[in-house]
Amino acid sequence: MEEDFFETDVIGVIHLEIEGIDFGDEKGGIEVVVRPVGSTVSYGQSKELEGSLQDDANDIYVEWSDATFAECCDELVNRTEEWLYWRIGLDPTGKHAKKEQDRLEAAKKEQAEKQKSATPATKLVIITKDQDQALKRAQKAQALALKQAEKLSAAKRTLLLAKLARERQHTVAHDKEYNKALDALASFEKSELTFGSQDVRALIASAKASQSTFVSLTNMRALSVPKGITILEWLQELNMMSNRISVLPKFLGKLRNLQKLILTDNQITTIEVDFAELKQLRVLKLGENQLKKLPPTLTACSSLQVLEVEKNRHLGEIPFELSNCRKLNYLGLEHTNVKVLPPELGTLTQLESLKLKNTPMKMIPSDVFQKGTEEVLKFLRGYIPGENFIGESTFQTDLGKLFGKSDFTDFILKLKDGTKIPTHRFMLKARCPSFLKTFPPEPEDGKFVATISEISPEIIHVFLRYVYLDDVDVDFAQTDLKFQEELMSFAEFHRISRLHNVCTQFHNFQSVIQDLIPVSTFSTDFQVLLTDVELVDATFETEGEIFRVHKGMICTRSAYFKSMFDSGLKEAQQEIVPLEISPAVLRMTLEYLYTDDISEMDGEFIIETYTTSHSYELDRMRCIVENVIGYSLDVDNVACILDLAVTYSCTVLKRACVFFMIKNMGGVKASEGWQTLTPESKDFLTKQLPLWGVSVTFK
Repeated sequence: MEEDFFETDVIGVIHLEIEGIDFGDEKGGIEVVVRPVGSTVSYGQSKELEGSLQDDANDIYVEWSDATFAECCDELVNRTEEWLYWRIGLDPTGKHAKKEQDRLEAAKKEQAEKQKSATPATKLVIITKDQDQALKRAQKAQALALKQAEKLSAAKRTLLLAKLARERQHTVAHDKEYNKALDALASFEKSELTFGSQDVRALIASAKASQSTFVSLTNMRALSVPKGITILEWLQELNMMSNRISVLPKFLGKLRNLQKLILTDNQITTIEVDFAELKQLRVLKLGENQLKKLPPTLTACSSLQVLEVEKNRHLGEIPFELSNCRKLNYLGLEHTNVKVLPPELGTLTQLESLKLKNTPMKMIPSDVFQKGTEEVLKFLRGYIPGENFIGESTFQTDLGKLFGKSDFTDFILKLKDGTKIPTHRFMLKARCPSFLKTFPPEPEDGKFVATISEISPEIIHVFLRYVYLDDVDVDFAQTDLKFQEELMSFAEFHRISRLHNVCTQFHNFQSVIQDLIPVSTFSTDFQVLLTDVELVDATFETEGEIFRVHKGMICTRSAYFKSMFDSGLKEAQQEIVPLEISPAVLRMTLEYLYTDDISEMDGEFIIETYTTSHSYELDRMRCIVENVIGYSLDVDNVACILDLAVTYSCTVLKRACVFFMIKNMGGVKASEGWQTLTPESKDFLTKQLPLWGVSVTFK
């Protein structure tokens, strides 16, 4: 039986095929009208159609509202069977005819009761021109089928009777399975099986009864995956895209035969399912969610061929174990925050499509990316661990230069042995805020001073090496037990987890294992200073917006700003220093200076961000922005970006533009940017494109 009904609230048509009868319809079956009316399920003749079964009408008419379409179809099989029994003379006892007449009488009584309480609006039936034609077509097909059925020989009638009996047995078996499924679903909470106003229990039960291998529950405003889905142990494909699901539950692991799981366009943040249980999973689509990382068990999916995680904007890491998915053919990472790919992915010999567009990739040069997946994998295979295309970070060494120096110092520590150590409050606040609370600075001779008499100078020296150099390498062999216990107590009190871990290891085992020391937080500690207003000592202004900064921080990180405040220029004397850049660009520049990274680049200002990084002599920032630009090329912007690359001699970006143009020359030539290329860019292309077999001429 196949569905062929109109998308309307008034009329539907079911296309029904029965072996043994040629209905004369071009589709090979019979069209039966289905109409949603009333508030309960009822079956009977429509008053809108002339005649009835008693009056030799040639139609079967079904009314329903709360019942599912599948329930209507099941009932229709039974109704059609009885109609044929009666019509072709296979009902000698009149059993089916009487049953039909009894049902008709009951339906008429029920309809009469409804009409008493119904408003005129509920009785209104609208039939459009096309629907009217469908009714006439159905009547015509049924009349022709009746004439042919009456001509059947007794032998053929017997065969048809046997066929209909088998159909009846199949329907009964289906009903039993359906009822079993409903009983099984009764053990689940109703909230787990209800999406908005739609109850999915009947839908899952129908899939159970028919042994369906595919279930689609899309656009249903579901907040969770229904637990009842687990009764479909044979399920091969589950599509729940465009809902509001936030958790991928553990019980999905029970669907051991699942091959395709689609959860695109949800709100998934947590994945609890153990993918090691889904050994047959071939396609996993998790795009447009809120994932921050992929679960480690995903790498156990040895059959996985397609993995889509596009537009998970907080996803910043791909596990190297993904290389265990040897059959992976498609990996979609577009519009994510992935900056580094594990080199092990280069060993995926079946990977044909690696989507990286609009990612802040730091490790693969954009010109390599523009050559395609094969070249990217080749680059990964030859990648040297520790190598960074963007360049080594100088963040830690930049700030380490302040250790023990008086440059920009604003806090003096007086130790109990009389030693005075210059420090910086912004460093202490970022690395160990509790220290400033324990030893609050007191103003003295234009600076802030704190006297520390309770703690030994040796402990303070170890502490400051941690603050400025992130150094936790303590030579415990040259210390006594008292020092070790005092340092461990100090680190515990001030919540310095790395230093405390080192002390604890040596205290317990008389040795330190580097792999057990917690990961450094040095590069993220200073992010809190972006919103700090207590310790700022310099102010910038651009387009009416004020930005307060820590002079020691920006001058240590940027030679441009150090020169501004150290060389006696007028900016050093101004309370508010004006800058001629956009506020958005200054905001991204400061984020880089404070964190050594840019979390999210504003595409509208990305070119200005690049030129600013060049002007401010921030080489690593320039490389980061350059690569983001190289991963964002399209036919409309590539010509303008080439002008930029030629002007600033960006070798990698120039190559990326050339490779993109080679693959998309038709669209590039039609762009406005192509018409306004600078003479220098035209000269560059005239020399480069012929090397790749592309001829180009400029007017």
